[in-house]
Amino acid sequence: MLQIKDLTIILSEDNRILLENFSLNLNAGDKLALIGEEGNGKSILLKTIARPEEVEEFCAIRGEVSSNNEIIGYLPQTLADEYYETSTLDYLHSMIDTTYFDYNLFYRLLSEISLDESLIASEVLLGTLSGGEKIKFLLLVEMLKQPTLLLLDEPSNDLDLESVQWLERFMQELDIPLIFVSHDNELLSNVANRIVHLELIYRRTQVKHTIASCSYNEYVNNRDILIENETKRANKEQEEFSKKQERFRKVHDSVQNALRGTKDDLEGRNLKDKMHSVKSMERRMSKEESNLTKVPDYEEAIDIKFDEYIIKPVGRVLVKDDSVVSLTGKEFDLIYVLGSNPGKVFSREELMTKVWGYDYYGDVRSIDVHIRRIREKIEKEPKNPKYLLTKWGQGYYFYDYNK
Repeated sequence: MLQIKDLTIILSEDNRILLENFSLNLNAGDKLALIGEEGNGKSILLKTIARPEEVEEFCAIRGEVSSNNEIIGYLPQTLADEYYETSTLDYLHSMIDTTYFDYNLFYRLLSEISLDESLIASEVLLGTLSGGEKIKFLLLVEMLKQPTLLLLDEPSNDLDLESVQWLERFMQELDIPLIFVSHDNELLSNVANRIVHLELIYRRTQVKHTIASCSYNEYVNNRDILIENETKRANKEQEEFSKKQERFRKVHDSVQNALRGTKDDLEGRNLKDKMHSVKSMERRMSKEESNLTKVPDYEEAIDIKFDEYIIKPVGRVLVKDDSVVSLTGKEFDLIYVLGSNPGKVFSREELMTKVWGYDYYGDVRSIDVHIRRIREKIEKEPKNPKYLLTKWGQGYYFYDYNK
């Protein structure tokens, strides 16, 4: 079974810590969801488990990841571009050793996954499959490896409702441990029985991780209650300490003023002794202050509002006048990255890194296609955009709605 001990992951590019001293023991029956905001290292953690040698090309890794001869099935968030020009049959042969191909398993999985066998052919390109067909085909290939652990990175991205419902049932009925990344609240609520939450706190300068053995809804509710209770406790302690501080200041000022005004040597010595006691009290109070309950710092997704639109990170939707604008997963990620940084110009390469991941090597021009499609959905005049703007020769930026 998978065991992770004291795992730390640091981006080589800027020495940013993504994960620090992370330990985890995976159990039989676990359906573990990795949650957190974009850029917090969820996909990199998943790939560190599945393909650590690829992560080491752009990250420093410390600690232990022991899979004890697990057979790992892994579905990344995206495939390299060349695979989309590959036939489904060639892709299957490239991923599975067909020397001892198990046809019984193949046809049983075809039936369980509800995939049409005619889609696995030399004339069917992987890139021509619909979102639902593609996820079923890729899962078929991974399950043919007879994995003992399955890793899925944003598996519901770009799927229609029917396909998401099928995927949910597949994940629920899976009889091997599962680790998956998702922002889909319904999928998380209906599948996960264990949570790992990766956060960046203190203005995104410090990493934090939380592990909880409960459902997603229980985790969210418990977290809200904990934050509320800790905040109340911290505020009450601070209020009581402030009153104590005020009493101390009055004593301190009284002794100090008396000491400055005395002309009597004996009285002066007595006041100095009293000031030593006051200083001792001050040191105790300083220590007490350091032990006060801190107001909890946590990462909270913030809605981004511009004109009649609202970008909602929780739920990953763009809303216009209370109606949801239909965006694919990657279109939402792009508008969220750009909208979170109004006025900042991002090159195509930077957007690919932020949205597709540090290890993505696809065609950066695909960014142009996604930007065009978003403009067609949100701009009154897509050819003369107001929101998603181009800085010629540099990249794209979101108009500065703060001005």
